[in-house]
Amino acid sequence: FAKSVLSIKGVCCKTEVPSVVSCCMQVKGVHRVEVSVLSQRVFVLHKDQDVPERVALALSKSQFPSKVLRNGADSITATTTNGGLV
Repeated sequence: FAKSVLSIKGVCCKTEVPSVVSCCMQVKGVHRVEVSVLSQRVFVLHKDQDVPERVALALSKSQFPSKVLRNGADSITATTTNGGLV
């Protein structure tokens, strides 16, 4: 699995975390989600490379503007296509 990082706006307290997690988990390919209210980040464990972008879109449609800061699948793709070298 890859771990990607997204920035998120609109999450001001812990009571909104379940809504963010629920929104993310509805995206096919998401396996686990962690939310940091303090740093305004969402950490997504996933397999497919396009999952982070789909999560960002779903969150933005749910009134939590977000964008992908780091797609963890990029390093997995580089590892498998370069014979294990990143």
